[in-house]
Amino acid sequence: MQNAYEELEAIFRKVLILRSVKSLLRWDAEVMMPQKSHLLRAQQLSTLQTLTQELVFSSKVARLLKIVDAQKALLNPWQQVNVALMQHQYQSLSSLPPKLIFKLDKAIRIAESAWFDARADNNYKLFANAFDALLKVYREKANRLAEHLGCSPYEALMDEYDPGRKQSTVDNLLNQVKPHYPGIIQKAQARNLASTPIIGRYRKRTQYALCRELLRLLHFPMDQGRLDESVHPFTEGIAQDIRITTIFNRENPLQTLMGLMHELGHALYDNGLPLAYRFQLVGKDGGMLIHEGVALFWEKMLGCSQAFATWLSHHMQAHFEHPEIWTPENIFSHLTKVDPTLIRIEADEVCYMGHIILRYEIEKALFNDGLMAKDIPELWREKTVSLLGYHPQNLTQDCLQDIHWAHGYFGYFHTYGLGFLFAAQLFEFLHQHHPQVFTGIANGSFMPLLDWFKENLFQWGARFDADVLITQLTQSPLQTQPFITYLQEKYR
Repeated sequence: MQNAYEELEAIFRKVLILRSVKSLLRWDAEVMMPQKSHLLRAQQLSTLQTLTQELVFSSKVARLLKIVDAQKALLNPWQQVNVALMQHQYQSLSSLPPKLIFKLDKAIRIAESAWFDARADNNYKLFANAFDALLKVYREKANRLAEHLGCSPYEALMDEYDPGRKQSTVDNLLNQVKPHYPGIIQKAQARNLASTPIIGRYRKRTQYALCRELLRLLHFPMDQGRLDESVHPFTEGIAQDIRITTIFNRENPLQTLMGLMHELGHALYDNGLPLAYRFQLVGKDGGMLIHEGVALFWEKMLGCSQAFATWLSHHMQAHFEHPEIWTPENIFSHLTKVDPTLIRIEADEVCYMGHIILRYEIEKALFNDGLMAKDIPELWREKTVSLLGYHPQNLTQDCLQDIHWAHGYFGYFHTYGLGFLFAAQLFEFLHQHHPQVFTGIANGSFMPLLDWFKENLFQWGARFDADVLITQLTQSPLQTQPFITYLQEKYR
């Protein structure tokens, strides 16, 4: 029995090591790779994917899983969850033939290249055909997965990022928030604080030095990670080799830093996962709802707080001219300014959820109603007006602001929305039961907060699913009221 389990661990260790290599190739594709090398990269990635599939979907793994399942009571709780995750992955991969995997990887690389070209030329039509081709293969993937998982095609895609999540649950939560939009935005705009404008242009080199300094002070291990620039911020890698990217905003370095804070949240989580189960499925994160919740907590609840603005002020004044711009009060005014015209990754706390609901509803239409790529701009316009309360002037820019769909990350956007609900609920819980973790923020003392996350969240990896973890952490299932209360109290 134990030998069978150990054999499974050895197989999945190889699988996760190969996936970590894929992760670095994806990082390279956006940071270093020559622009016209995307088809070669598609071959490399699809080969790695085929290798991992062959390792998982094999008669040997099927036999070992059967042996272990018959005597799983002999395993410890971590091992039992690990086996359950192995079984789930075996079922999922068994539904995807190698030919489809190659088609998926090729379609993604073509769509990514088209997305970059369309962004550069400000022409959505350059992306539409590649997007339709990508949708075609992803609808095939969704249908195949749904048959094996016993759920709807769209839920099958959601399952990759938020295991077991039902569309009805997401609809119920987001539909409780949706009626507050766009009214909550308009009310919050009315309280926008007076501020000294941010003027001039800020050199990338100076911003890079500031970002590295802040990462070090916020306990990111710079000797086991790196910071780079990309078109869209992201984090890749695993503990001991984590790659963060951000966008250096030449007009507003606060936007640079908030992107950095979001990715730092991801990186700290990845770095705090249980080393005893590295390269095992149970040692991975608890799903992207939790991951995005942590990232949004670091970006919004911490990064947009008065205490953080107080601490940040000293570092901004040390790196940039015009100290009157970088006072704690002025920084906080800019961080809490409500402006629905900004793109999602630059959006304030109030508008952010409107952006997510918009994308989630369009994504549902793509897979539930057969929406075509050419029809997205008009639907985007309608939902921008109804959710954010303004008429977009550049639909091409709006529709192309996120790279997720070009990457094939369908079924992902809801994790931002539910993640934000989780972040607000966790923030409320910590203020009520552990207020001491916030007392030193203004003076740069972040370890009490980080230690709480490490001890109570990070160390559990995928031992518990998202819903169980949220209830354990906050003593309550996921709710919408803490989020609404947070916005109403902060922006009244």
